[in-house]
Amino acid sequence: MPISRWATHSAAFCLGAAAAVAATQTILKSERKSNTSSVDSSTSQIVPTKTSIDPSDQIKMMPSLPVRIYQPNPNLLIAFDTRTKNPAFVMEHLTSKSSNANGKASRKNKRFYEEQSLPPYFRSRAHHYKNSGYDRGHLAPAADFPSEDEMEDTFCLTNVSPQYAKLNRGMWLRLEDFVRDVVKSTDQNKEVWVVTGPLWLPNTIKRSASGEDQFGYTYNGIGKVPSLVSVPSHFFKVIVVVDKSKSPQDDQSIGLKKFAAFVLPNDDVSEKDRDCLMNYAVRITDLEAVSGLEFFPNLMGSFVSNNSDDVPLDKVVADALTDDLRYNAYKSQKIKQSTGESNALVPMSNNDEFSKGRLRKIKQILCDNAPLHWQHLCKDNSVCYKLFSV
Repeated sequence: MPISRWATHSAAFCLGAAAAVAATQTILKSERKSNTSSVDSSTSQIVPTKTSIDPSDQIKMMPSLPVRIYQPNPNLLIAFDTRTKNPAFVMEHLTSKSSNANGKASRKNKRFYEEQSLPPYFRSRAHHYKNSGYDRGHLAPAADFPSEDEMEDTFCLTNVSPQYAKLNRGMWLRLEDFVRDVVKSTDQNKEVWVVTGPLWLPNTIKRSASGEDQFGYTYNGIGKVPSLVSVPSHFFKVIVVVDKSKSPQDDQSIGLKKFAAFVLPNDDVSEKDRDCLMNYAVRITDLEAVSGLEFFPNLMGSFVSNNSDDVPLDKVVADALTDDLRYNAYKSQKIKQSTGESNALVPMSNNDEFSKGRLRKIKQILCDNAPLHWQHLCKDNSVCYKLFSV
């Protein structure tokens, strides 16, 4: 689906993950098979407002938040949403030394297991997937982790979403391979951070009586009522490469070097009928709008209320870099199609995405901020442009 279509006509599914992170402060041990930590949402902090009620009483009486945070090992963090029985997101920390960059780790004798620290009706459970027709899709891939213990952590069902087999075993696997290639190419002074998660985007548009667009959501659920696992319509993956020139404790020494964001539809389309990975690259701010998550705010900036709607400059530049690459790929693809050299089955963009005004704005943003010290991961990377139908 073209980025302009899904980004413009999509509403964010209410994950609440950012609120859960901001509102929690105490880390407790859970009862998982692996040695992990979870966030206790009962110790939430409330932003002060004008009220006659003692905030401490509100904290005591408020319900627990639906997103639970788990850190099974130093290189994996999982935010699990008890409403959808899916991860809200998972975050990986990968380096060429600490990760299984070759993707050859053994999955022998590994079995999926439930998160025992959650009430049974909040869990993603083994019986949800039985005869469902969906794969138990890892969001943090098992192959990213070299040790037995860390790989075991990825088999907890808090790290799993229902995926169509043709996606899970096809282009999603290729995207995971792409990430491992990025990790392998980084030197010892760099590290890779990856955030992956599900999306629920509208799939129908109709006109209201007043002529306004109205958007409809339709997605499947698996399991038995009332405890169902929601089947995502899409999945996202955001990747950044950062340079640590001094130490991980010195925030000022961490610099963004490369980035990319992708959204893939969760459908039953075979890999040979999909086009190149670049066609699924999306703007960071569009993905934030539909996910409700702010990605890497310490690297790319965070919105600050200052009586304006200004987006952080680094994210404006990131969007311009993404659009520039998408447009150049679109032009190249159109030329190949016109000469019969391309077998791409889906056009890179609709005709409205790159208007002359938008193209001028992209050029101006990149010119005003030159020279850039960071780039899109797909720049000069042939893997992003390889057609999967070849």
